[in-house]
Amino acid sequence: MTDDDVKCYADRYPSDVNNTVDPRQHFDNIGKEQGRLSTCSRTLTAYESQKYLDKNPSLQRKFGRGGPGNPALALANQHYQEIGYKDPSFVQGRDEYTEPWFCGATEYTNCGCQGTLYMGPKNRPDNNEPIKTFDEMRYWKTISKEVDDWTMCSSKGMGGDPWPDAPKQCWCEPTPQYEPTPCANEGENCLCNGWVTYGVKQSPDDPNKVATVEEMT
Repeated sequence: MTDDDVKCYADRYPSDVNNTVDPRQHFDNIGKEQGRLSTCSRTLTAYESQKYLDKNPSLQRKFGRGGPGNPALALANQHYQEIGYKDPSFVQGRDEYTEPWFCGATEYTNCGCQGTLYMGPKNRPDNNEPIKTFDEMRYWKTISKEVDDWTMCSSKGMGGDPWPDAPKQCWCEPTPQYEPTPCANEGENCLCNGWVTYGVKQSPDDPNKVATVEEMT
């Protein structure tokens, strides 16, 4: 943990990391087992990592376009944690259609999710306060599962139990919709793990604007 990480860790878990507790020692003794976030920046999910690449062509040229099992996603996640999270030119918010939504208020709720289903604690383990957001739940140990149908929010349905004997909840992160992004200008190399569309660069209706995919085709 860097000095900045130490401060962020203490600020994120103030209930049991105070002036009398060494944050580094606390993480080694307690936080690591509980899956607490030890850096200033949270980790990106696989979908967020892919979107981070899609929205930043400079990173695509450096790391590649991504895709399941592609190291580009891990490199994009690392870039976000080290640089991107504090640089407005890289940070991208979630789109409405990829916003994770609350699925299971309690265990044994049947969740209709097409994407990634996450299970984590219902209440904060440090002060027992209710966890109200997807990002806050991921400050702690979670498990996830790729699903495309109804799935029970339970240890059996998820194939594991991140918090035995504690109340849990589930959140669904929908699979992102397909989103075309600029790849290269004519004469340049294009890194792409899908379809490449070749066409006019400027919009026929407005030469000051880049043509959309529909206008190109």
